[in-house]
Amino acid sequence: MMKLTKVWINKYKCFLEPQEVSIEKDITVLVGKNESGKTALLEAIAKTNYFEDNPNFVFDDTYDFPKNEWKRYQKAGEIIEVVSCTYMINEELLKMIEADVGKGVFKSKEFSYGIKYNDGNTFYGIEADEKKFINNFLSEINIPSEIKTGLKKVTTLRQLIEFVSNEEGTFQPILPTLNKRSEERRVGKECRSRWSPYH
Repeated sequence: MMKLTKVWINKYKCFLEPQEVSIEKDITVLVGKNESGKTALLEAIAKTNYFEDNPNFVFDDTYDFPKNEWKRYQKAGEIIEVVSCTYMINEELLKMIEADVGKGVFKSKEFSYGIKYNDGNTFYGIEADEKKFINNFLSEINIPSEIKTGLKKVTTLRQLIEFVSNEEGTFQPILPTLNKRSEERRVGKECRSRWSPYH
């Protein structure tokens, strides 16, 4: 239902600088010289979506960060994105997603998934129409039309949650539903070059 199309990797074993690898259609073999990073690349991809819960098969900057840059990295205290994988969503899955969040919310058939050193946070990125998501959500909830009209002036999901949270009375009944929907559909808190409507 999804196909890996691109891998971005940085500061992982022999990958000292950011590198991007495109995965072309029908590619099944990775070829390169010894010590060129074939195993490291495949390992990094596998660590983003390992097939079993294995605490030994996760990103660990102590072992994975390039050794010759370790001291500088430690002193700087940087939080570094180590890998980001881009996937293409097929039509079947896209229809399932649209049935969940509403038609027209996703603006792209691609999404990216990445992991950072230090905090271990994963993050997602997808091009989406945040306003469309809000309108879809408001069309599903049962509140007076004049209230919906006022809420439709809000342009981001975060603003909508904050607005509803700060209001007393009329808006409070939709807050649990809104929080649940936003959490269930949360794509991530941050992304490298894209944004998500589900902060």
